[in-house]
Amino acid sequence: MAKNFKNIYPGDLVYIFESHSSGKWVRGYLLSQLNPSDFSLASVSNDVIEESKISVVVFPLSHIEIMREIDVTAADDKVEVVMENGQYGYAFNGTETEVRDGYSLVSGSTSSSAAAKKTERPAMPVNEYAMSINSLIGEIEAALRGLCIQLYAMYTRGDLLHFRKMVELFEELEDIKLNVQYGLMTRYEVKKSKKKTAFLMTLMSKLIAAGTGKKSKKDIAGYESILARDEVTGELFVPTPEKENLPKAIKDVSRLAQNQLFGALSPNYPVVNWDIKTYPERSKQFLQSFPSHIMVDFKAFSGSCHDVPEGYLGFTAYVYLRNSKKRLTEAYAIQVGQSNDIMIGGLSSALFKNIPANEVDSGRIYLVTLITETVQMKVGEPKNGVPNLQTIRKGMCAGVVDISRIFTRREDHLNPDEVHEFSMKLYASYLSDDTHAEPFQLYPGMNPLLAMSMTMDNHGWGELVDRIISGSNKGIAINPRLDRLSFTIKELKNESFFTEVHSEHAVDVIRTLFYDPMESDYDRIYLKLIKTSDIKKNFTPQSRKKAPDFITVEVRGSSKQLKFSKGSNEAVQGNWHFVSTTGDEHVGEVIQLTGLPTVPSNENDFLYFDVFVNGVFLGEGRYPLRVYNQISATELNSKRPKKVEIFSQNSTASVGTVEISLEYVGRHYNIDTHIEMLLNWKSIYEKNLMNSEKNLITTLSKVRQSGIQTVVKFFPQLMANLLDIYCFACEKHQIYTVYGSTRDEKFKPLADAAFASIVHIIDMAIARQDAYIYLFDELLETSLPKIGDFLMADMNRVFAEFETTWNSTGRALCRVYALISALAMNTMSDRKSFCATSDLFLNETLTKFMCFPNETLISDQLVLLHGLELALEALQPIVEEYRAVAYVASWSIGFGMRGVGAMNELSTNALVNKKKAQEHMLSVAFLMNFSRFSRFFLSKATNSDARALLISLALTGALDTIFNPKIDMDSSRLAFGVILGIIETTIENEHRLSSASNYEIHLVFCRLLPVLCDAFNRYLEYCKSKKMFKPRRTFTQLFPTVYPFVEQPIDSHVKDESFCEPLIELTVLIIILSKITGCVENSIASSFVNSCTYTGDFAVLDKYIGSTSEYRLDSLSYENQQRNDKNLSTIAVRAFNEMVHPIYYPGPKWLSLKALANDAVAAIFNEAVNIAFIPPPEQAESFDHAFWKSFMYCSLRTITAKVSSLEHLNAIATKACYNITGDIRPRVAKNMYGAWHRMGFPISEEGKKTFRIVDRVGGLQKSMYADNEVFRTSLYLMAMQRDPETVKIAHKMVWDIFVTDWLENKNLLDTERGMVSSLYDIFFTSDGYLPSGADALNFSSGMLQLHSEMDHDDEAYSSFIGYTKTIFGMIQSAIDMMDIPLGEEFDDTRTFHKVKVSGYLMSVDMPELLQSLINEMYESNLAKNNFVQAALSLELLADTYDWNTAYYLERCEAPKFPAQSEFKRKEALFKLIASNFVKGGKVDQAIDTYNELLEAYQKYNFDLNGLSFCHGELCKSYAAMENTGRIDSAYFMVSYIGLGFPEDRRGKNFIIEGLAFEHITSVNHRLTRLYPGSRIISNEDEARKMALNPPVGKYIYTKTVTPAKSLAENNNVTYMTRQYIDNKNLNVFVSNRRIPGSTNICNLWTEEVTYETELTFPTLMNISEIKLSNTVKISPIKNAIKSLLEKNSELKSLSYLLNRNLKEGIDPKSIATTTMFSNLSRVLAGTVDSPVNGGVGQYRAFFTAVSNEPGYQEDVVYLKKCFADLIVLLDKLLKLHQALIPPTLSEQHRAMVELFAKNFRAEITELHLNVNATLNLKSHIDHLIKANMRSHRQRTRHVSEFDSLMGSSDMGDTSSSIDESSRDDETSSITGSIHSAGSSGTRQTSSVSGSSYMSRYSGKRNVLNYK
Repeated sequence: MAKNFKNIYPGDLVYIFESHSSGKWVRGYLLSQLNPSDFSLASVSNDVIEESKISVVVFPLSHIEIMREIDVTAADDKVEVVMENGQYGYAFNGTETEVRDGYSLVSGSTSSSAAAKKTERPAMPVNEYAMSINSLIGEIEAALRGLCIQLYAMYTRGDLLHFRKMVELFEELEDIKLNVQYGLMTRYEVKKSKKKTAFLMTLMSKLIAAGTGKKSKKDIAGYESILARDEVTGELFVPTPEKENLPKAIKDVSRLAQNQLFGALSPNYPVVNWDIKTYPERSKQFLQSFPSHIMVDFKAFSGSCHDVPEGYLGFTAYVYLRNSKKRLTEAYAIQVGQSNDIMIGGLSSALFKNIPANEVDSGRIYLVTLITETVQMKVGEPKNGVPNLQTIRKGMCAGVVDISRIFTRREDHLNPDEVHEFSMKLYASYLSDDTHAEPFQLYPGMNPLLAMSMTMDNHGWGELVDRIISGSNKGIAINPRLDRLSFTIKELKNESFFTEVHSEHAVDVIRTLFYDPMESDYDRIYLKLIKTSDIKKNFTPQSRKKAPDFITVEVRGSSKQLKFSKGSNEAVQGNWHFVSTTGDEHVGEVIQLTGLPTVPSNENDFLYFDVFVNGVFLGEGRYPLRVYNQISATELNSKRPKKVEIFSQNSTASVGTVEISLEYVGRHYNIDTHIEMLLNWKSIYEKNLMNSEKNLITTLSKVRQSGIQTVVKFFPQLMANLLDIYCFACEKHQIYTVYGSTRDEKFKPLADAAFASIVHIIDMAIARQDAYIYLFDELLETSLPKIGDFLMADMNRVFAEFETTWNSTGRALCRVYALISALAMNTMSDRKSFCATSDLFLNETLTKFMCFPNETLISDQLVLLHGLELALEALQPIVEEYRAVAYVASWSIGFGMRGVGAMNELSTNALVNKKKAQEHMLSVAFLMNFSRFSRFFLSKATNSDARALLISLALTGALDTIFNPKIDMDSSRLAFGVILGIIETTIENEHRLSSASNYEIHLVFCRLLPVLCDAFNRYLEYCKSKKMFKPRRTFTQLFPTVYPFVEQPIDSHVKDESFCEPLIELTVLIIILSKITGCVENSIASSFVNSCTYTGDFAVLDKYIGSTSEYRLDSLSYENQQRNDKNLSTIAVRAFNEMVHPIYYPGPKWLSLKALANDAVAAIFNEAVNIAFIPPPEQAESFDHAFWKSFMYCSLRTITAKVSSLEHLNAIATKACYNITGDIRPRVAKNMYGAWHRMGFPISEEGKKTFRIVDRVGGLQKSMYADNEVFRTSLYLMAMQRDPETVKIAHKMVWDIFVTDWLENKNLLDTERGMVSSLYDIFFTSDGYLPSGADALNFSSGMLQLHSEMDHDDEAYSSFIGYTKTIFGMIQSAIDMMDIPLGEEFDDTRTFHKVKVSGYLMSVDMPELLQSLINEMYESNLAKNNFVQAALSLELLADTYDWNTAYYLERCEAPKFPAQSEFKRKEALFKLIASNFVKGGKVDQAIDTYNELLEAYQKYNFDLNGLSFCHGELCKSYAAMENTGRIDSAYFMVSYIGLGFPEDRRGKNFIIEGLAFEHITSVNHRLTRLYPGSRIISNEDEARKMALNPPVGKYIYTKTVTPAKSLAENNNVTYMTRQYIDNKNLNVFVSNRRIPGSTNICNLWTEEVTYETELTFPTLMNISEIKLSNTVKISPIKNAIKSLLEKNSELKSLSYLLNRNLKEGIDPKSIATTTMFSNLSRVLAGTVDSPVNGGVGQYRAFFTAVSNEPGYQEDVVYLKKCFADLIVLLDKLLKLHQALIPPTLSEQHRAMVELFAKNFRAEITELHLNVNATLNLKSHIDHLIKANMRSHRQRTRHVSEFDSLMGSSDMGDTSSSIDESSRDDETSSITGSIHSAGSSGTRQTSSVSGSSYMSRYSGKRNVLNYK
């Protein structure tokens, strides 16, 4: 009952299913929120993070608010149980479930009836929270809930970078939620916020994935998954069911896939680029590119200095647009007065109108601001009658901002629905002396902009903007008075915006500098003053020391009508003062001159330029502006400017030059002579056309050479006159008949010239300039001569003669033939003849030209292909639907597969590759035309025959491309788009036709399903061979609509994502076809079984889907069992298998697409299995094993997929997958079981009775799982799902397997082997999710339920039960493994459980799995440099082999061994083990390994090389052990007390090996991390009491223990030998504690506990269970003896170390500085005089004490001997200490000698010791060296003494031999360990049983003994 009480916190969710009779207490499921402490285990990986913990609890109803009631329908034979660890699942009713939790709230008891009643509780609603999410707000709330968990986890991991980003994301989502929830946003803001929400949701998953990095191998809960969301609403995508709305369902498939791709990879989807089309838009050729308009709203200027110069009167800012080379618009003027307030007031907005589309597309667009200030001049009286200037304008500063992204025509445009803020930095200009500038040098490949900035000279103010754009720093400075301008910009999309300029507009409209036909017709001249030169010859700015002179130029006209202005919003003036500059500084100012007469007059106009220096008139110059109708103008940016000489008023001498450039914009002046002649051709040529024909032809030729601006100005007039000339030449003289035969050749050249001029003019003005297409549209609306027949005939003639005559007219006609067709259609006179000519042109001439294989024509053929759709559209009124499709058919048949695969094999010749690329573009253009034409034609078609023909043609063309022997991936992707367009458009518009016609087309689509499956398999293999699954940094959209495909950059948060767009596209097509099959009756039968021949319009498809197809549709029905390589059912199932387990996109992350594919596969299987043929037993040989194996595998993968197992996913991922598939598992499971059941053979009545089988078992079922580990593994994983129906079916199938194997073999060995292998794969090698502990246990208990129904007396019952126990044990071990957190600190515990699992592997004779597991342990230990554990891991493997020289083993990959005999394998392992022991410092363990190997050589094969090797390694090992010191580990005893521990730890005691010098607090810390919630007990008595009655919870008691060491005296062994003896076979440990009540040394009783472990140390995991413990009370005298022996041993060790150093020749002076010598001084000082507790002298009390204790006198004698030995050792060491001590410490040594002589005077006298004698160090060293040279007899004696000390030749357990000696003679001295104390102690012995798996360990080898 106690475990049912748990804390409940605010926010926890409970499901109540039981209440107490009082109504105050209830019982239910608790879903508690995670606490911060719960994340300590999640500090390593995301894998262990859960959204909530689930448990069954009892709680008071008063603290709970009831929200709603839930109707629960219990399963037939299933209930849900909750385990102690919080996991839950289903289990069968029965005793196994009752035992887990038998407490009943109603009865308050744990009776069996109560337990039975309790099992009837309803199942907890699985994913109920996820299913309740039904709005965007709900999704945001669920996301925030999961985000909180991730924030805690990231913070715990220390991933603060991603933590901060996630906090910002959390705040953004929270703001959106509150604003939407409470209606705080406008409709536009709501729309925008929905897209932002979808973006943030996706970004959250990306950040989580980026934050986990390599620490997370798998994302079980789906936090890193990318879910498809509706690009408009932002909600999770909910596909439309095909039964409700098939057209929408089909479109939803491609939408979902597209959203999945862009959401996963695009950085800002769907905030930008959200409207992605999967079909090509109509051809944009000859669609008008409307100019752009932008609104600029100026906010404020800013500056850091508000001081103004003397005479300052304000400033004017002029704003205009330009590109990198030229200016585009007029200027907008902003006037700012003299006030210091520089905020812009009044009119502050400007509309820049009609920005040409070609300028936007071709480069960057800059907004430029030029600021000039007006300054008052101080000048004297005017001279020569010319008034002086009172004010001048000076350049102040300028700024440039790139605004290109404002325009939506650009791909990288900003959001067009928003107003975008800009800030422009302002810079001033100054002239500098660059004569001392460092030279620079250009180099190849240099950035052009950088090169320009380096080479650009500083010419002052006039080129300031150019220098800013180029990035130059020459002559650029900051003006503190103005340094920044802020403004906003928004693009306006209304194409007819402000067609005329009106003064009453609230916003000023700024025109372009070009001639714009859409603007009102007005003439103007743009005048640019470039610079002044040579003004006042004696003036050079560099030589002047005073302030520079300002040169001002004023311009005025000769006529009062001529007016000047600069800003479009400024008033015009009669004159204009340009910006004042100094010297030769450039001015660069552009102004506008208006007032020219519309009708040119005979008067001439002039411009007068007056030059002033510092406001004083200097001279003037005159420039002839206009002579009649010619204006003397150049281009505004001309490199050859006009120069105007400036003359003084009183002399003819030149005082300087002004350089200007002018550009005229208008229609009334500067008209080209030939244009004018053409416009007036009737008055010039018509009267005498017979004689002037050649002159007119010449004029036409010259007109064709006119510039684009001239043609645009006069396009309507030019076309009208050209058409008149053409009509005149054709009609009046009747040059052509309708069919092209000549009657009169007189005017044929004129007609040809006129036709060529028409083609060229349309080509120049319309085809190459899409901004002026409206001119052609306006032309068609005018009254035109009836020349359509002649135009069509001439077009046909030009193309028909391409083989003999092909010139510029033909190439231009390729570009404009669609427009000429439209013009001809509009001017048609005779419909019949026109139709005949058009048919000839379209059906024969164009086909012949387009399909002619000539490299020189490819570029023209490409252009022609782009216009086919438009040409057909133009002629649509006269071309019937079927006839139009027939034209397409003729083009398709003639074109064939030309260009497909042309780029597969590239050449080293660039020219050859260019030709191949052009040829490849032919196939691309043809497919794109096919796609556009079919989609738009089918959307309007009403003729069923035409539609059928087009569908068959399009599908045939696409399939021919797809199955072309040379795979062309680009062309194939376009072909996929053609198929998608055909399907979508046909289904969407099927209401136009009869149901019979629709059904036929639907069947055609259904028959494509297996064909596309074959294509999928083909392209999958191709992609694998081309290694196309490598991670990339760009992607393309699915079903691209433009070519080359647009490469999209991948989000920087996404790392190493592998995907393949073509395979995803094929997947989409297969899914779409599956939805169609679901709506068509018998569609699956038609797709796979029924064979038919297609005739008529569908005849061309017969080779793919008809009876003549190589794709034989025969595999699913018994009647059609013709086998071949194209078995469609096998092909399809193979494709389905790849779809449910994709490698061509990240299926574990892209859950929406994965769920969609799984749902499609399930839908197909649902119908296919019902018609599939499974033969009866007598025809079993005809069973299609390959197909049904693939089918079963595919079904199982679908059931166990991540997207199907919803219980493992978080709420959002669960909802997303459920929206697409629902709960797919029962559907597929029922389907699969139907086939499985039909595969079984009838069973006998006895079998039915014994095994409770309904009617069928075995038979063909055997072939499904025999030698098919994947099937078994997936089936067992299916049995551990959380869906009752699915689990029930899985149990039945597993039971069928059991029964089949028993009936066949009369045992379950093979079944058990397969089960263990499969469970091992599921829990230890799988990359997917792991079943919960409850789910796994439910499987084993469910199988036990089935076994319990068997006859208990049947011989099979015991085998079945034993087998079930194996399953249960294996699963329990796996569950224990799952509970272990990740991290190196838990590796030992993880290894512990792996060893348990290895026992199951060996019990079923599966060494390969054991080898894999051990190798994993070995590699893991090597990676951590834990060589000892690595060696022990290999010992496990070595013990699985015998020393058998005859038996040969196969090659082993992990660990890597060649094929060899069993002896050689074990030999290699032993060598590897010993080597690792040596590396780990365990030389003694290496010696044991070599000795065992030596014994094997001697016993089995006497391998001389092996013997030599072993002896050599032993020599090295013994030498190393003797000469190398070792540091022993610390050891601790640990007791696990309480019911909260797992079974393998609960109530057991262990010895664990810690690190050297490790403190007990460190061990306690590790244990509490390993067992969260555990409590450390420090009192041993308390621990003993709790162990007798284990409480609920987890309690740990630890204490330090030491290895039991032999204290026997033997002066003939070295210290290293003694250490080797003590650590050999180390499995006995002791701990001591003082018994309370002692007052002095004579009554000091102690308690010594001896622990004997199962294993000898070192062990795997550094832990061994205690199998035996002895508790002994030790008398005071024995305590004294023990203390003296330990002290003597310590002194001997110090003596040995010092003498060894001296013997090795180490300088005595250096020895005196070591820690070892300091330790000697400390020990000697503490021994000769211990002020605490009386020192060793206190033991003299025992010499005179009287006791009746048996053996006491003998102990006194031995104590005296030990005391005497101590005195001798002290004397020797003091002498050695005196010989080594430095002179500075001699006083200290003298004091120790005096204390020694004083405290031990009696013993010194008795032993005849001379304490004052000194040691001759040199003689002592010589003696040590000589003593090492022993005779052979001495060595032999030494070895025999060593052997007697070790006890036996095989070096057995020393403690046991010592124990025996002590028992033989109770009265002898103590020679053994303390557990052998005599009768004076009280012996207490307790036996601790070992664990079941540890009992298999051998005490000698520390490994599992499986034999």
